[in-house]
Amino acid sequence: MDAILQEIVTTHQFLRKLPVYTFYEEMNEDEQKSIQENSMCKTYMITQESGNDMLIELCQKAENILKSLEGSFIDGSKQSNKERYCNYFKYWLNFKAKKTDFENYSHNYNYNYSMLYRSIMTYNLTLGGKYTCDNITDIGSDKNEFDEISKKLFYITENLYWIRNKYGMIENPDSSSLYKYLVYCTDFYNKIICENKCEENARYKSNLEEFHGEFDKTSKYLYQLHPEIKKKELESPIQHKCKDQTLTLCNLETRSVEWAKQSMPDLDYYYGYEMEYDSTTIITTVVFSIIMMLFLLLFLYKFTPLGTSLRHYLQRKNKICNTFNEFKKKILQKYKNNEIKSQNWTYSIPYQH
Repeated sequence: MDAILQEIVTTHQFLRKLPVYTFYEEMNEDEQKSIQENSMCKTYMITQESGNDMLIELCQKAENILKSLEGSFIDGSKQSNKERYCNYFKYWLNFKAKKTDFENYSHNYNYNYSMLYRSIMTYNLTLGGKYTCDNITDIGSDKNEFDEISKKLFYITENLYWIRNKYGMIENPDSSSLYKYLVYCTDFYNKIICENKCEENARYKSNLEEFHGEFDKTSKYLYQLHPEIKKKELESPIQHKCKDQTLTLCNLETRSVEWAKQSMPDLDYYYGYEMEYDSTTIITTVVFSIIMMLFLLLFLYKFTPLGTSLRHYLQRKNKICNTFNEFKKKILQKYKNNEIKSQNWTYSIPYQH
C-alpha cells in the first residue's frame, strides 16, 4: 500500500470503503498472483542480467492488475468508471517504474525500461476487446514528479470525487468526520500555495485547479446532505487568500504574474523522468518494432480469416479495375470512331462559290 495514501486513510477512517483505497488494496493482492500464461514481459525484455529482475517483476505484476481489471469491467463492478480506474493503474505503474529506475541500473536497463511499457501495452491488447484499458497508450510519458505534495494532492482530490459519487459506500457517515476531511483538504491547499515560493508551487497549478473544482462540487453536495456542515468556500489557486500567515512566500498580488513567468523547462528534466536512451537503443527498438509488425501482418495474412478476406477483397478489386479499364477502352474507341466520322462529314461538304 502506498505510504501517503495509508497515512491519509489512517487519519480519516471512512475513506477505507471508497474506491481509491480499495483499488490500491486490490492491486496489492494482484501483485502476489502467479505469472500470466500469456505474459509478454520476457518476450521483449532482456533477462540475463540480475539488475533487470525488478523491472521484469514489475511488468508481471502490472499484467496481473490488467487481467484483474478486465474481470472487473466484464462483471460491471468498475465499468462505469473504467477510465478513472485505468488512470489509477497508470499512476501506480509510472510511480513504481520511476522508483525502480532510481534503485537499479544495469547494462541493458535503458532498453528494458522502454520494453517494460511496450510489453504491458502488448499484453493489454491480448485482453478482451472493450474490457481493456483504452487510455494506457501513453504509459511511460507521465510527467508527474511523484513527490509527497503531488501524491497527497492526487489522493485527496480523488477521494473528494468518490465522496460525492459513492457516498452510499461510506459506513455510518457522520458530519463531524466529513467536515474534518474538508478542513484537512483546505489546510493542505493553503499550505501548498502559501508556504512555498511561487516558482515552486507553480508546478502544481493544474493539480490545484483540479482539486479546487472537486472540492467545490463535493462541499456543496455534503452541505445539502448535512446542513450542519459549515459551507466552505474556497478561492481558485490564483485568487486564494492565505489565512493566518504573517509571512506568505507567494503573495496574492504577485502570484498570477509569478506563475505566468514560470516557463516550462525541458519536460524530461522538469519532471525528473529521464529515460536516457542512447541512439543504439532507439534504433534497436524501431527495427524490432518494424519486424514485429511485419511478422504480425504476415501471420494474419497466411493463417487467419482476415488473410482470406483480404485476398478475396484484392481479387474483387482487381476484377473491378479490369472491367472498368475494358469499359474505358471501349468508350475511348467509340469516341475516336465518332470523331473520325464527324471529320469525314465536314470535309465532304462541297465548296460553294
